[in-house]
Amino acid sequence: MARRGPNRSKVVAWLDDCPGDLRDIVHALRELVRDVAPDAVEDIKFNTLCYYKPGHAYGSIGGNVCMISWKSDRALLSFIHGAQLPDPRHLLKGRAKAKRFVELRGLMDVPRASLENLIRAAVEYNPMSGDGGL
Repeated sequence: MARRGPNRSKVVAWLDDCPGDLRDIVHALRELVRDVAPDAVEDIKFNTLCYYKPGHAYGSIGGNVCMISWKSDRALLSFIHGAQLPDPRHLLKGRAKAKRFVELRGLMDVPRASLENLIRAAVEYNPMSGDGGL
């Protein structure tokens, strides 16, 4: 299970604010991330549910694994370093220099194994390695 961050009450309040039609998706993503990245710290950063590697340079940004958020009609699984992650199924969207995301409008939108692979790659990614991170 992912480590709880210092603001557990903020996580609970954030989850409570999730719109009812997206709540199942957000909770399923949370469970998935906690299963695949059990050592990641779970906290609210940037008004999203953020998972990052503890003790990593630049904290929740440099050690970022992923983030869960929502827009009006979809949940997002975002990766600050997503442009550097292998994405053979072309799931990642976005045009920012580094950040990429996967949109989910339903629980069956993306195969679980594909999301697991992205999360594992994000856990292994090290932006400080100087060789592209992986």
